[in-house]
Amino acid sequence: MGKVRDAVPVFLGVFFGIFLIVSHLSVQVGGATLAVLALVGRGGHVAAKARLFDTPARAVMIWQVAIVTPIAVIAVTTFLTTYVAFEAAGWLAKLPDTWVNKTLITDRSADLQKVLLGAMNGLIAAIWLDNAKDPTSTFWPSGQIKAALGSTFQPTITAMKKANYPHTALQDAVSLPAGGPGISGWTYAMLAKRATVIEEELKKWRAASSA
Repeated sequence: MGKVRDAVPVFLGVFFGIFLIVSHLSVQVGGATLAVLALVGRGGHVAAKARLFDTPARAVMIWQVAIVTPIAVIAVTTFLTTYVAFEAAGWLAKLPDTWVNKTLITDRSADLQKVLLGAMNGLIAAIWLDNAKDPTSTFWPSGQIKAALGSTFQPTITAMKKANYPHTALQDAVSLPAGGPGISGWTYAMLAKRATVIEEELKKWRAASSA
């Protein structure tokens, strides 16, 4: 199930990139649409990060909007590689006769196009899938949240240590792969659990600090 989940945004990005090639949408309209999606994702990232310290659980939920940014990036790269594959035969045919066999290019242009298209999009999909499996990659929301948890809550953990206040639960939820009971990894479901633990520990700490 995890592999399927990782592949979904990659598939969507590749699908949208190819759709821009075969649809009646102009490059300008398609590009503008992807740019808007990227900006929406970036806006979700910024809004979530701003709320992370006060409301971690809500911030993690909002942060998922940021998934549209990598989808848009994958769509653009797929569009470009697909376009190159479609046009490569024509570009090669314009080279001097002493450089290329133009008869072969003309006769086998469809085969050449298929080979290039399969190779380039296969490479793109492999790169993005490997990236999606890496929980530390800040290209995806999970990696962004993981990095933000550390930078946001480490000062609080340090303050807890100085005050000799129990900090293990918060530190585990923020930084360890096994972040506590029932928490393992950095998927959205695990990040939501981590955020809940963090909120609970912060409430206790703030109550103790103000007492």
